[in-house]
Amino acid sequence: IANLQSTDGSLNSELKMRTPSDNIPVYEAGVDAKSYNLGRLLAQSSMGEVSLTASMSGRGFDEKNMDATFKGNIRKAELNKYPYKNLSLSGKIKKREIIAKAEIKEENIEFKYDGNINLDKEHPKYKLTLNVKGANLKALNLTTEDIRVKGSLFSDLTGKDINEINGTAGIKEVLIIKNGKKYPIDSLLFASLTGKGKTNIKITSTLLDANFNGNIKLGDLTKVLKQHVNGYFNLHDTSISKSLEPQSFEFKIDLKDPAILTQVLVPKMREFIPGEISGNYDSKSKQINLNLKIPRMVYSGLKVTNLQMIIA
Repeated sequence: IANLQSTDGSLNSELKMRTPSDNIPVYEAGVDAKSYNLGRLLAQSSMGEVSLTASMSGRGFDEKNMDATFKGNIRKAELNKYPYKNLSLSGKIKKREIIAKAEIKEENIEFKYDGNINLDKEHPKYKLTLNVKGANLKALNLTTEDIRVKGSLFSDLTGKDINEINGTAGIKEVLIIKNGKKYPIDSLLFASLTGKGKTNIKITSTLLDANFNGNIKLGDLTKVLKQHVNGYFNLHDTSISKSLEPQSFEFKIDLKDPAILTQVLVPKMREFIPGEISGNYDSKSKQINLNLKIPRMVYSGLKVTNLQMIIA
């Protein structure tokens, strides 16, 4: 049992542990904090006081034998000078699998989280849902503008890393309210199917539809493109590797409803008539073909009409 009382608040903790004949420790632990200045302890100016009660019980501490449950109630936690209240969480950890639930309901934010994350080296999976029933971003000190959002995020993905990712993820039933005006986004879906030497990535949303087909390694794509540009212009980037696997794919992007783009995401974009972007890329032969067609765009006073660009 440990009790800490200071000008930073109070912190009480308790731990009971025994080691049976199999040498795997069995334990029960709990902590109670009252107005404890966690931000000062961690030297994080964005954090402030926290009041919470949490407990954990189970056996084992490493990924081979851990089997434990946990629960907690965060009565108050200050972040960006906003006091979040009544966040509850519970879950179970078994070896590399983490099953968790979390929920908060207060005047400026309400959400529910339900997730099953398995970090198994051979068969990892990431299955979760996050339902944000409402969030006032200005009240939460996340933006200076009057913006409120709601929507649901989901994922059902597998793969050892981003280069081998398979499954679907996205957001749906999204509503953005800016200065009292509503901007609905029906959905944004990401789907990836990876086979031997072939990947298909499909994105569908209110903003755009996109399709990518070919030999694509998402985790290395930025590096491959940097390597391509570096062949023409020295980027002086020591992180560019010469041992990257070749990539070859074609793509098509159809830009759609511009209201979210011009009025919410990029306010300086005063006008935008959607167009099409298409092309293909082969890193081995160092060939890139890009076709860009934008009928009209007005950005920060700059007007562009019938923009067509072909790069080959």
